[in-house]
Amino acid sequence: MNPVLQQRLARSANWFYWIAGLSLVNVFAAKSSFQFVLGSGAVEAAPAFGTTAAIVVDVCVIGGFAILGFLAARRHTWAFILGMVLYALDGLIFLVAGDYIAAAFHAFVLYVLFLGAHASIALNSMPVERRAMVMPHASPTTDGPAPPPPA
Repeated sequence: MNPVLQQRLARSANWFYWIAGLSLVNVFAAKSSFQFVLGSGAVEAAPAFGTTAAIVVDVCVIGGFAILGFLAARRHTWAFILGMVLYALDGLIFLVAGDYIAAAFHAFVLYVLFLGAHASIALNSMPVERRAMVMPHASPTTDGPAPPPPA
């Protein structure tokens, strides 16, 4: 195993939890006069479509990114790719609205997620023998059942 790639994958997957958490902050910030520039643009735009739409979007965005973080940490490369596509679309909301600081933050997070996807691909392409942990007491032969331990 490559510890550098594993660490990169774990750190990148954790960003999905950050997106979910910052989006939750946006939910509460939207109910006050406080404006928070980080998180999800969909959460900020959803109240314009009504309360029900806002609740559905909030649950989907926050829960969805948390689930993607869980799956990405377990080396599901598709979770990184799907998360990157969704977060890029979310960043377009800020770009269209002219909020360039939030759009730049999205670009930074997308870069970190890209590094995680790359690490996931590299770890998944390693031969299974290099990925599996070898037990020190395991017999190197497969000629039959192992003899019973000494009494």
